[in-house]
Amino acid sequence: MRTLLPKNEIRHIKHEYRLRWIILALFLLSAAVWIGIISLFPAYIFSAVEGRNASDESVKINNELEMDNDNQILAEAQDANTVIHATASTQDSLFFSSLIEDIDARRVPGMILTSFSLSHAHGGAGSNSVNTAVNGSIISISGMAATRDILVAFEQNLENDPRLTAVELPVSALAENTNINFTISMQGIQ
Repeated sequence: MRTLLPKNEIRHIKHEYRLRWIILALFLLSAAVWIGIISLFPAYIFSAVEGRNASDESVKINNELEMDNDNQILAEAQDANTVIHATASTQDSLFFSSLIEDIDARRVPGMILTSFSLSHAHGGAGSNSVNTAVNGSIISISGMAATRDILVAFEQNLENDPRLTAVELPVSALAENTNINFTISMQGIQ
């Protein structure tokens, strides 16, 4: 097929044809970008609202944790106060440090004391315990004696202490002749 247009004109028409296709492609591309931006706007609003709600919930949880910590600290302070009152009410009774010193002074050479135990007893008229003294203390001493004679001498020294009553050495502790493990229990009075 023959054309009557000059070559320059044909080139110009082809150039305009390509330019129009490029413009159309760019228009469609920009329309797709704008549609994408507009379609993301509701998701952005939703995430912003959810982020604000999550932040508010986080603040609320932190406030509740602080209140729980405050309540826990208050409960611990009340427990400590109870212990202080219990200790103060028994303060005029037997002191553990002076008792340890007195018992150590009555210790016979050839024996080792391994443990001391002191518990304050507040028994009353309805108390059924054999080892509790009214407003007294129950003391338990454990150790090892080299011989039976040393152990008996230590028990007699403890019985001679006016602050100690009801000194009990189990008979089973006297079954051995040497290297005797023992536990002596007694009551301390004010």
